[in-house]
Parts: sequence; structure tokens; C-alpha cells
Amino acid sequence: MEARLDDGDSDPRLMVVVERSIDLLSKFVIPLYTNDRRGRPMQFGSGFFVRRGRDRFLISAAHVLREALSNECYYYIQPGLTCRLSGTLVSGWMAPGVKDNIDVAGLLLGESSELPSPELEKYCVDESYIVPRYAPREGRQYVIIGYPASRNRSRPHDRTVTAQPYAYYADSIPSERYSSLGLSPETHVAIPLDLKVGYGADGKHRNLPRPQGMSGSPIWALLEEPTNAAHRTFPLVGVGTTYLASERVLVGTDSGIIDEIFRVAI
Repeated sequence: MEARLDDGDSDPRLMVVVERSIDLLSKFVIPLYTNDRRGRPMQFGSGFFVRRGRDRFLISAAHVLREALSNECYYYIQPGLTCRLSGTLVSGWMAPGVKDNIDVAGLLLGESSELPSPELEKYCVDESYIVPRYAPREGRQYVIIGYPASRNRSRPHDRTVTAQPYAYYADSIPSERYSSLGLSPETHVAIPLDLKVGYGADGKHRNLPRPQGMSGSPIWALLEEPTNAAHRTFPLVGVGTTYLASERVLVGTDSGIIDEIFRVAI
């Protein structure tokens, strides 16, 4: 598909895919919290659960999970009920010389970790959704859906939080621009991020807030139709890690890092 959602003249077919995907894909990402000095929930990142056989992993940005394990951090499993983040931190590297900008890790959850209840409509990503090294990068529409921290509203009296997911859709930056940012299309997915062009959970156009809190969100590729039986309609191709504000680029690590995390965890 050639139409872009930031050109003011979007392809209506793409808009149909956009509207259908937001509601579905937001069910696979969760906000992560710690408490502020007043004991109120304070979001510091996002993440998603991946199921691999009997094991359950929480995947997020490595800097988010390091924060989680050094502080009292948690996620919601029911309204007003939380589960503390705990487990074994696992990281893996796909190639020498790129460790400094991969910034993705997994938390192999222990038996005491509970997953969100069906009431919250949050689900595990099955490993079959993960499609590493989805090339070429250009000429495809990508979507990242996560929870900006500024859009959280806490209610201390009943220990609940209202968190609003936001989505951004765009093609990859040009291949030649990756090297100027110290990246490679083989290990990263980078998309232009204009904060004036975003979509809320209802599929309607909205300006995006600054993406602090979205680190660790999955990046999906949008397809008009499945490419083959092995690929899901929305393959998971990356994990968002960094917003380069001066460049107006959101950087994600290729989802091949998740396979590396599985390998290291064995």
C-alpha cells in the first residue's frame, strides 16, 4: 500500500485496516507502574506478554525492566488489583557491535506471576505472531500502540487507573537514513513520528502526546491480507525503545531479539 496517514489524503482502504487494528492490537500491550511519593500509580513504561510453550515472558525495553526489578513495580490483573513484576531478567544480542542500541529484554515470569484476568481484555502474544527481519522495511505501514504516561488518570480511593492507548502509523524512514542514526534495517525498525498525526483507541485522528511511557510497546506491520498461512494478519516485527525528538523518529528493535531471549532462557 502506498498511502500514508500523514499526507492529509489517506487511502480509505488503509483507514479501514487502521480502525480495525487499533482495538485488536491494544489488547496485547499493558502499561507498567510504580508508585509516586504520594502512593499514586505512576506509569514508567509499556510491555507485552509472550507465550512460548508453557513459559510466559513479559517483553519490554531493557531500561524499563531494569527499573522494574530495582523498584516496586507492577501491572494490573483486575480493576484495583495488581501483580508485582518478578521473574528472571533475560537479554540476548543478535549481532556483535549492536548491544548498545538494542535495549530490549524479557522477564521470564515465575509461578507467582499472574496474567491479567479476562475482565481487562489483555492477552498474551503467541510466539507465532513474531516475524523477525521483516524486510524490506520501506513500502510497508507500521503501527505502534502503547500507553503514554501523560494520559493516565489515577483514582486513589479505589486503587484504579484509567490508561488511554495511542497509536501511530507510518512507513519506515528511508533505508539510507538508518546509517546516519547509527542503526541498521536488519536490527531496527525506525518510523517518522510527527506528534500532530496520531490516532486514539477509537480510530479517530488526534494529536499524539509525547511518547514517554510507550517504551516496550510492540510494533506491528499492517497487511491488507495475510501473506501466507505462517504469518498473522498483523505480524509483530519490532519493539519500540526510543524516541529521537530532534530527529522526529521513533526507533524500535527488530523482533528477532525475542527469539534470542527465548534461546538464552533455555
